[in-house]
Amino acid sequence: MYCMIKYGAQLSESDDILYINPDCVLQLLLDHIREEIGIDTELEFDLFDENGERKNVSDFEPSTRATEILEPFATYICVLVERDENGKLNKLTPLISNNNKHYNDISLKLRRYVNPSKRFSYEMKKSSRDMQSASLSQISDKSKKRNQSTKIKTRIDNTE
Repeated sequence: MYCMIKYGAQLSESDDILYINPDCVLQLLLDHIREEIGIDTELEFDLFDENGERKNVSDFEPSTRATEILEPFATYICVLVERDENGKLNKLTPLISNNNKHYNDISLKLRRYVNPSKRFSYEMKKSSRDMQSASLSQISDKSKKRNQSTKIKTRIDNTE
């Protein structure tokens, strides 16, 4: 049983993959990931699956079995976690190459953890735009029907 951790330099052409065995205590696994990837002990990191779901590894007891958190044979992305002076989540930085085809998708998904209100605001604006667009198309359809009706009436008047 194994899992894969994707990581890489921001400007490199491809990502590296670290194969891990999650059948151990979480602290041992996190120490191994930190050492292999080269993450400073002062920095906080987390793992996200490829769908952008956060694993919150720091919320678990160090003695927790990693198999309780990580799915066998799954791929995870290592992400640096930055917090402000109050401990509030400030920034998430995926440790994968900018050239990775999933980089933009993952980056967008990570934003919902940092500022969920902006995501809600964006969805509300998008929904509002969709409704406005639908209303405008209905108005346009009514206008076209009215113009067609006028043209037909004009033709009838001209033929008489």
